[in-house]
Amino acid sequence: MPRNFNDIFGDVGAGMLHQEASDVLAELTDAVLTTRKGGTITITLGVKPNGENSVLVAGKVKATIPQESAPESVFFATAGGNLMRDDPRQPRLPLREVEVSKDLKTVGV
Repeated sequence: MPRNFNDIFGDVGAGMLHQEASDVLAELTDAVLTTRKGGTITITLGVKPNGENSVLVAGKVKATIPQESAPESVFFATAGGNLMRDDPRQPRLPLREVEVSKDLKTVGV
């Protein structure tokens, strides 16, 4: 019966690969909860010969961490291709700031 994969995985790179995968999984989980988007982790193990009866095992952890969407802004395009924050087809209202009097009365409802 072959040795348990988890035991071997924990020994690769003196346990550093296992720790890195654990750290990346925590980072991915946090990003998924924050962005509400999915992500992936890919763990690659390479095995190559090292003499008659031994092999070298190396690992690599790669993650696709979801990113938050960049904030968007609404602009209105004019006929000349200029972008405006306010709709040029809509007239501006003559708004002004109103001074507040200190002698306000409260009216019961």
